[in-house]
Amino acid sequence: MSSTVSLTKAEYTDLTSRAKAYDLIISLAQKEVAHVPPVRSTKRIITELKKTTRYSQDFLKSLERGFERSAHFTK
Repeated sequence: MSSTVSLTKAEYTDLTSRAKAYDLIISLAQKEVAHVPPVRSTKRIITELKKTTRYSQDFLKSLERGFERSAHFTK
């Protein structure tokens, strides 16, 4: 079995362009995932969200339960 692959210049350009785009997306995603939130207090976050009156009580309770499971947030 041959280990050589032949590509046209257009195919090569397309593949390298896609690879660079993929690398950029992965790089940005890793930075976002590794981002530590500036506020770690669950109580403070929930209080600020309540003040906006944009979120339902059910949503805020669900969010609070999620915060309780997270290692990043404190009570």
